[in-house]
Amino acid sequence: MSSEPLSGWSASVRADEGGVWQRLDLGGLLFGEPSVVPGVESDRVDRAKLAGLVADLARHPYEPTADDRPLGRDGLPAQRSQAADRSARSVLVDGAVRELARMGFADVVPDATGGRLESENFHIEWWSRSKSIGLGDVQRMYGAAAVEGRRLMVLSESSATKPACAFADQAKAFVFAIGPDSHCPDACNELAREVVLDKSSWAPA
Repeated sequence: MSSEPLSGWSASVRADEGGVWQRLDLGGLLFGEPSVVPGVESDRVDRAKLAGLVADLARHPYEPTADDRPLGRDGLPAQRSQAADRSARSVLVDGAVRELARMGFADVVPDATGGRLESENFHIEWWSRSKSIGLGDVQRMYGAAAVEGRRLMVLSESSATKPACAFADQAKAFVFAIGPDSHCPDACNELAREVVLDKSSWAPA
């Protein structure tokens, strides 16, 4: 369990020795309200209640189950179809969905085509250009998200500039870089960095 400046309190577990890490639904455990974003704001957490939860978890270790969200054998969201003709984008999307769910983004799912991501709570932009995301780009995407009443998440196949990342932190937006080989989200801005789990436990799709 840890507390981060931007994302608040969070807790993660491993299903077994040497297994992959997965973030617990701390909002659900503390308030009975399932969380769709990693972390619970620090000002919402009662320290005594948090200490009681830690004690309970120490006595009865909690392991994510298939009842928590659609999981595969390894404790990650179940794989989509393994059809050999899937596009490279679909493979990237599969890997991103698996890792985002493991981080605690519970409602991010592939769309019907398997080429994009959907969420009720996030406006998700996939940046596939070769140039880095600039400040103006993030501001434009944030404006589109604000119109929809959603938070912004950006998945980039390149990188982002420092001003763009600084604005994303102010806007409480997550900016991730997607590696073409690992298919795993890497953090671009500080908020995203707080929620990315241990790289050594990543499991590519």
